[in-house]
Amino acid sequence: MSQTGLKWKLMILCIFLLDVVAFGADAIAQKVIFETDMESDIDDAGALAMLHAMADNGECEIIAVMHNTSDPYGPGVIDAINTWYYRPDIPIGKYPIDDAYSVTFGGESRYTEAVSKDSTFPKDIFTRDDVPDAVEVYKQMLPDQPDSSIIIISVGWQMNLRRLHEDSLGRVLIEKKVKQLVIMGGRWNPSGKPHMNLAGRSNEVPVAAKAGEYVVNKWPTPVLYLGIGAIPGFAGSDLEQEPYENPVRRCYEYAIEHSRFNLNWEHHTADQSTILLALRGVGEYWTLIDEGIPTMYWDGSAWMTKWDSSPDSHHTAVTKVSDKAKLAEATDIIEALMVQAPKQPVMVRFDHIEPVSHTPVRFNSGMFQFFSSSEDRWYDLQGKLRIKPVREFP
Repeated sequence: MSQTGLKWKLMILCIFLLDVVAFGADAIAQKVIFETDMESDIDDAGALAMLHAMADNGECEIIAVMHNTSDPYGPGVIDAINTWYYRPDIPIGKYPIDDAYSVTFGGESRYTEAVSKDSTFPKDIFTRDDVPDAVEVYKQMLPDQPDSSIIIISVGWQMNLRRLHEDSLGRVLIEKKVKQLVIMGGRWNPSGKPHMNLAGRSNEVPVAAKAGEYVVNKWPTPVLYLGIGAIPGFAGSDLEQEPYENPVRRCYEYAIEHSRFNLNWEHHTADQSTILLALRGVGEYWTLIDEGIPTMYWDGSAWMTKWDSSPDSHHTAVTKVSDKAKLAEATDIIEALMVQAPKQPVMVRFDHIEPVSHTPVRFNSGMFQFFSSSEDRWYDLQGKLRIKPVREFP
């Protein structure tokens, strides 16, 4: 192609500027699939916000988000939050069976319905009818991932995971592709009733309890548990200052306005703490229980979770430290990540590109570069970057 024949090309890059100063240019982003019961409580919305912020920071890559109850509007909220963070095309899967409603025990899905139906929040998914079976999404997404690369973070019920493990191909993919499962749930040290995520609250949702028992006792990869007693504290007050257009803020606001449980902006951080633990490790906020084995069983009147000191297993759990200053530090981190502004995608003007869709792009020495095959060299994009000012997607 002659120099006079060169044309400027426009291309939207799904590139989010990495915080290379904070996390290092060589930081490896953890590949995450997020399992959420978005609607029974609002910490799920805060946790998904955190996950996106950490993806913006280069700490993780969100491969998919799975909704794991029968309530209808959770997927709509998931899509609204994904879109707010400029990731509108993250695959979303559903639990497809109508036997696991949080309203069975008084759970409230009204905030999800309100956000799903509110046109303020761009989305193209509104209910679980708009998304495929989570097991099928797993089977579609996992084969393309490197072996032992996926962290599944589960902050809801375990039915999707049980069904995936019961599927012959799904079991093979778990054993080959999943590095770790991180679960919010259980009472491990001391032992006790596992309550919501592993026992369908107090067995009000039997299918959830059975799935919890199944996963605790049969899941083949390493599992890390953050039990109910390991939550460091409360967060959320800074969300009140976020714009109305932020769907996470609206989830909290609506739940506070309409809940029977006297909620306020400072809410527990069960699910957010699980994200923090999964992606940054125990740090100075938790102590690891790395010997023994978890079990879940029915004692004749209630489901129980127990950590036996022997035999040893590849599973671990955590207890929170007693240092109140460190726990406050953990909740401050959670608060900051929940309100971290989304990083906008970059609009890049390319010269010397033919065809656009096959042009290699890299981030090198603090600068975006593209490769010109016709000239066999890399070009700096200095002076050719501009931030796209509005929320439009190709």
